[in-house]
Amino acid sequence: ATTAIQTAKGVQTTVESMGQVNHLNNSEFDPDLEGWDTSSVGKAPYRSYFDQTVNKVTVGFNTMNDNVAVSILAQTVTLASTPGARGYVSLSWQSYTNPSTTGKQTVSLGFYDSSNKIIGTAKQADWSDTSGKWPVQKIEGLAIPDGARTLQVMFYASEKVTAYLAKPMLAFEKTIGTYTPSNYNNNA
Repeated sequence: ATTAIQTAKGVQTTVESMGQVNHLNNSEFDPDLEGWDTSSVGKAPYRSYFDQTVNKVTVGFNTMNDNVAVSILAQTVTLASTPGARGYVSLSWQSYTNPSTTGKQTVSLGFYDSSNKIIGTAKQADWSDTSGKWPVQKIEGLAIPDGARTLQVMFYASEKVTAYLAKPMLAFEKTIGTYTPSNYNNNA
């Protein structure tokens, strides 16, 4: 009976995690990087190869041979403007970092007000992984502050980095479920 209850809870958790909307535009990076800002000093992020481990197209960051470089892939997401309509955001992604990388890789989530001024301090985490297994990495349960109108999601690579990113997902939930592709819209 205990095994049946544990199995039922596992199925319920799986069902609850399905169907979340991915609020990032063009998370498949296909056919291009439309919807993403590819700011850089040196080499910009680029649409790279199809990786069979994650079964998706990746975005490459290659600043390995640069002494001064910043490579950024970012997207700004509009938040609900209804007063009191706060909640949470969670982000997931998968990545591979070449083991010879010595630079920094940071993912940042920053909230901005209607004047485009940052509210508080951006949440940051290391997005690197040298295991070669493309594990799902997450930032979960980040409370949306009062007055926030936009959220900027930014993947940053300094000089001396070779890395690949796949399956970014942003959900307006306290936890994030299984990856769901987002829409592609090139009406920019």
